[in-house]
Amino acid sequence: MEKKPGLSWYDCTDMARAIIVHGDYIEESFQKMRMQGNDEKDEDKMLQEWIKKDYIVFARTTPAQSKFFVCVCVCVFCFCLCFVFVFLFCVCVCVFVLCFCFVFVFVFVFVFVFVFVFVFVFVFVFVFVFVFVFLFVFVFLFLFI
Repeated sequence: MEKKPGLSWYDCTDMARAIIVHGDYIEESFQKMRMQGNDEKDEDKMLQEWIKKDYIVFARTTPAQSKFFVCVCVCVFCFCLCFVFVFLFCVCVCVFVLCFCFVFVFVFVFVFVFVFVFVFVFVFVFVFVFVFVFLFVFVFLFLFI
C-alpha cells in the first residue's frame, strides 16, 4: 500500500505474500459479500484465499471470528487429509495390482515349466520304453526265430 497508494486493502491482499487481517476488515468483507448477495460459502472461500498466503496474522478479532477461522482451517486440513488418503489408497491399489500380476506371472511360469518338464519326462520315458520294448522284441525275435 505504501508503494501504490491507489490500491485498496483488498487489492493489496491479493498481491501480497504476507498479510495482516484486522477484525474490522473481516466484518467489512463479510458485509460487502452479503450486500453483493453472496452466501456463507463465499465467506469461507474468502478466508481460504487468505489462509493460502505464506504468512498471515489475524489481529483484534472477536472470539466468534477466531472460531470461524479455526473451522475454515480444519475444513482445509480435512480436505488435504482426504486427498492424502485417496492418494495412498490409489498407491495401495497399484501395489496390489502389481503384486497380483507378479504372482500371476510367477504361477504361469511355474505351471509352464512344470508342464514342460512333465511332458519332456513323459516323452523321454515313452521313447525310452518304446525303444526298449522294440529292441527287446527285435532281439527276442531275432534270436529265437
